[in-house]
Amino acid sequence: MTMADVSQQSLRVPMAIDRIVVLPFLALLAFALPWSSEFAGGFGAVFSHLFNVALMGLILDWVFRSRRRWHAMPRAYAAMVVFVLAHNFITWVVIHPGELSWQPIVVDLGVKTSIRDSSASLLVKNLLFMLLPFALATQIRGAREIRAMTWALGASLLALVTLGDAGGVLAGGERFSGGMSNPNAFAEVTVILAWLALASLMDRSRTPAVSVAAAIALVFAFVLLLMSGSRGAIVAVAAGLGVFALSSLRVVRPRYVVMAVVIGAGVLLATPRGVFDQLFQRSQTVSGDNVRLFIWADYLRHWREFAWTGVGLGREMSVIDAAIRGGRIWNPHNTYLGALVAFGIVGLAVVANVLVDLARRLLAECRRSRSEGAPGIMVGLVVSLAVLFFFGDRLESRVTWMMLGIVGAHLENRGGAA
Repeated sequence: MTMADVSQQSLRVPMAIDRIVVLPFLALLAFALPWSSEFAGGFGAVFSHLFNVALMGLILDWVFRSRRRWHAMPRAYAAMVVFVLAHNFITWVVIHPGELSWQPIVVDLGVKTSIRDSSASLLVKNLLFMLLPFALATQIRGAREIRAMTWALGASLLALVTLGDAGGVLAGGERFSGGMSNPNAFAEVTVILAWLALASLMDRSRTPAVSVAAAIALVFAFVLLLMSGSRGAIVAVAAGLGVFALSSLRVVRPRYVVMAVVIGAGVLLATPRGVFDQLFQRSQTVSGDNVRLFIWADYLRHWREFAWTGVGLGREMSVIDAAIRGGRIWNPHNTYLGALVAFGIVGLAVVANVLVDLARRLLAECRRSRSEGAPGIMVGLVVSLAVLFFFGDRLESRVTWMMLGIVGAHLENRGGAA
């Protein structure tokens, strides 16, 4: 056996592991993403636990097989991870060791009590979520992995629509939440499906069958997004698509116009009746009726308690001493505000710098690249995530860390993220 044969055989083993182990785990991660224990019938709890199985499998593969490990994501992201871990240790081990427990936390929200993850499990989950982008950055090698995740997530959402009685929910004038208690959380999942589907649709290696399937998945994502009634998520996708078009589509080609018209027509035809009326009614909400404004104002009123050092991840609501808006105490409902409350002004800067650094790298790639697909799509994804951060608490969301991992994989595949 020659040295060339040995080298070729050594390459086959990792490729086989990618096909047999990593690819199924990526598909399982995407399939289990939208499920929660709140879904009736027991399906939600099972699939939600499968997400954790896939998460651990991918992280273990990264730990034992990746050669780059900590260099797979940009330095700004690695710096954020180090800062958050250090802040968590100081907050929970040094300053508030008595609050560190495996017992679930009962939170008095004023009008009701809420049972939440224990402080210890919250910290473990946060650690695993922060490691996931490192793993995904080394495991998403190209179009094959993106397509597997697209088809798996699309199939999962189709199952949720079928089992969740979407028609009945909409007929009752409610927003569709896919079995989750919060339609905004469900909308996040449709956002990531939209970007995965668009990446598959714009990929140069696609076949006609892949193009049709990706277009259907994109229409499906937009329809579910509208059904969720999440204005923040709709704005996030619109802003991301706008930046994608400006940064990537240098020439208005006829095929892009046809593609946009066909997809737009598909969304209009497939969206159930009454959804647009419901969105219009929600858009008429004046600022005085928007609970987020009361929440933000109340947190900022207590800025002296958290602005410099933060109160710690998971302790954000401890700065609120009175029920607001309807007799209920709320979490910050804004990731930037939440980062400020949890980690202080330095932590907010560190978190925001991750998005700025990713956008800067991708825009630079758009300027020097002749490609009209991937770089612009990744910029649009980052913009969507930045807008989502403004309308909700996303640091504990699975979608956030998957999005960051997908962008990290793109940078890693283009020559290294560091």
